[in-house]
Parts: sequence; C-alpha cells; structure tokens
Amino acid sequence: MITNVSEYEPVFDIPYVLQARAKQFRVAYNKCEFRCITVEPPLDVKYKGRCLFVHGYRECSELHLRMMDSLALQGYACFVFDQRRNGLSKPLGLFDYTNDHYTFDDLEFFVSFNLAIDADNLCLVGHSMGGAIVLQYMTTGRHRHRVRNVVASSPLLVHRDNNCVWKFLVMLVLSYIPLLNLLTLQKTDVNVVRKQQVQQSRLREEDFRKVATRNRLTNDLSWLPAVNQIRLISKVGTIEEVIHILRRGMGLVDNAEQVGRRFAELDSCKFLICQTLQDPLADIGGVEKFVKGVPEVQLRWYEECKHALFIERQEVFEAVATDVVRFLNS
Repeated sequence: MITNVSEYEPVFDIPYVLQARAKQFRVAYNKCEFRCITVEPPLDVKYKGRCLFVHGYRECSELHLRMMDSLALQGYACFVFDQRRNGLSKPLGLFDYTNDHYTFDDLEFFVSFNLAIDADNLCLVGHSMGGAIVLQYMTTGRHRHRVRNVVASSPLLVHRDNNCVWKFLVMLVLSYIPLLNLLTLQKTDVNVVRKQQVQQSRLREEDFRKVATRNRLTNDLSWLPAVNQIRLISKVGTIEEVIHILRRGMGLVDNAEQVGRRFAELDSCKFLICQTLQDPLADIGGVEKFVKGVPEVQLRWYEECKHALFIERQEVFEAVATDVVRFLNS
C-alpha cells in the first residue's frame, strides 16, 4: 500500500524551512497514486493528537506545510495528501477524473488510514474547498463520530464569482455533457515544475508585481512563485467537479440548521472556522449565514489578509496558528 517512503524534499521552492521531522510517500487507492506528506513532532515534544489536512481547489500539500510544522512543534502529528487530479498525485490508468463520489470516497480512505494510527485523537483541518469538504464530511462521513476536532480555514461555501443563479444553472447543464468534461483531462508532468522555475527566474520584478496585484490568495508576495508552480502541476477542474464544489457549499449554507442538528449529535467534537474579513474568493456572507444556523461552530475573524490564511504574512499566520493551537488544546 505504502511505497517510495523518503525524507520530504520539495520539488519546488517554498519560502519556509520545516523544523519538525517530515517524510513523504505514495499510497495507491482506487486507480490513483496519492502523494502524501507527514510532519511529526520532535522526539522531546509531548504527543497530543493527529491532524488530517484537506487542501483547496487546484492546490497541493506544500501550501499547508507551514501550518503543519507549527502544529507538529506543539505536539500534533500532521498528515496531508494531494487530492485526485491535484499536485503530484497521479492516475494508475488512462483516465483521471474526480467528482463528489471520488472526493469523499478518497477522504474516507485517508480518515481510516489515520484512525489506524491514532484511533482517539484525530482532527480534520480543511482550507477553502477543503474546508467545505471537512464540514460536509462531519454531516455524513462514516467515521464522523470518531473525529475529535474540525478546523476550516476560509471554507468555500459561496464563491464570490459564482453565486448568481444563471451561472449555476448553465454549469449544471454543461456538467451533464460528458465530452466537455473529458476534454479537461490533462497529464501530470513534474517537468512542468522545472520549466516554470526557469520561466519565473526570467521574470522582471515589475512583471511579477503586476501578476501579484491580481492574486487573491495572500498579501505575502514570497509565496506567489510556489502558488504559480502548483497551479501548473494541478489539473484544470472538470465542469462536473466545479459544479459539485459550488453545490456542496450552497448545500451547507442553505441547510445550515439541519447541519447544526447533525453536528449536535457529535458530543465530543468541536468546530472552528478561521475567516478573513476581506476574503476576495469566499463570500463571507455565506460563512456568516452558516455559522448563524450552526451555533456549535466557533468563528475567528482576521483583518488585512486575503483568502489563504496558512500562507499569509507572518503576523497574520502567527495569529491564526495561535488560535488553532489554543482550540486544539482546549
């Protein structure tokens, strides 16, 4: 099941050096080989629990390593996998496809994988699309009663660009045209990363800053080269995948009271949402409406930052990390 175990070595540069112990390996499941990374607490730090990270749309594990490292130094072992069609995960056959079925089937597999290591102290941490995924999992997931804590960072419940009814209906119709979905299939090629590194080294500073002004993830420009490289190796989403992402978030918001009742069944589980007030991707009105219907959820707001809190400016990241550690420890 587990192959290619080695010390973690990034395939492209990130503006952060891991302090805790990290290793990477591959796990094959349901016609996909997933790239996985674990960050373990130092040997002299008391172990407190295990966190399973779920990344966002067209992302990969590297964008979560700083938060994973921060938690590991506080005693929490962390695990993350590149989701199907994202990052360095790759298909084991000709076709590579994903939708809600694969998203939650894969997550069930990795929840079971981590529960086999720690059956009593598993926490779910999701960002953006991943934030909505972990919240949805806690309503219907097979092992939801065994999860101790849930953290959602800027969960993608309502997208600022796709909250119009007519857009939703058009995408819904297109999602049932198989040819259009298959046309989005691409082949993952790690060499693309190396090509992008060469291209970015040639960018003039003013050109890079023009690109930076359009980004909606972070105010920390040092993370943007890594973000660009990740976008190149992660495949474009199929129409069906995108419509499922939008439908998932809208379902959580529109059925918040029902979600609250499902969460109330989980006596030992706590929930935290970390959300930026100036989020240019996720509509904060969706988060507010969701939390209003689900009183079990704690909400923390952060100012002067964009969508991806885990790769924000150091002062913002430290505030988020402090709140997450305090929440997990409580």
